[in-house]
Order: sequence, then structure tokens, then C-alpha cells
Amino acid sequence: MIVRLMTLADWEQVASVYRQGIATGNATFETDVPAWEEWDAGHLDAPRLVADGEGYVLGWVALSPVSDRCVYSGAVRSWASRPYILSTGRVTAPLPRQRSSMIWVGPHSSPGR
Repeated sequence: MIVRLMTLADWEQVASVYRQGIATGNATFETDVPAWEEWDAGHLDAPRLVADGEGYVLGWVALSPVSDRCVYSGAVRSWASRPYILSTGRVTAPLPRQRSSMIWVGPHSSPGR
């Protein structure tokens, strides 16, 4: 398994992982996987990463803004998603649990401040 940049070509598999997370009922408040255009518009350009298991997307991470209000400038929500059932049989160890959390990025988050 390698971690690499997500590309548009990964979207079908990323959406499948997202769909599996929605099906658990505890990964997100979303009820449907958005279209690529909507997902793309709602996430920052970087970082967008996938865990690639020999051509299969095993999980993904991306950041999205918390709000467009200036008081939240630099606040992002991180998304980490992986399927609960890996039908490929290529992974023998569990991947980390699916989760999302809010973090701060930008000049005020650097160490020593």
C-alpha cells in the first residue's frame, strides 16, 4: 500500500469508499455521495490523498473549509475514510477507523506560537 495524491481518475473508487461509510450510519451526516463537482468544490485542492493498494483505493483523506465566514479563516475539517469491508481481499490488517475532525491551518497553527 502507498499513499499518493488523489486524482480525478480515483473518484469512482473514492465515491465507493464514501458510500460504504454512509452505509454505516455513523461516518457522516450525509445520506448520498455527492457528484464529483460538488465534492470537488467543497474540499481544498490539497491535501487530497488516497491509500492505494495495488490499483485499488483503500481509503482517502481530504480537507474542507469549516465555514466561509472570515472568523473561521484557516479552520478546516479533515476527512479520513476507509471501507469497513474490503472486497478485494488485498488488505489483511484493519485500516484506521473512519472519522472527521476540525483542525486549524495557517500561520497561527505553527509550533512555538
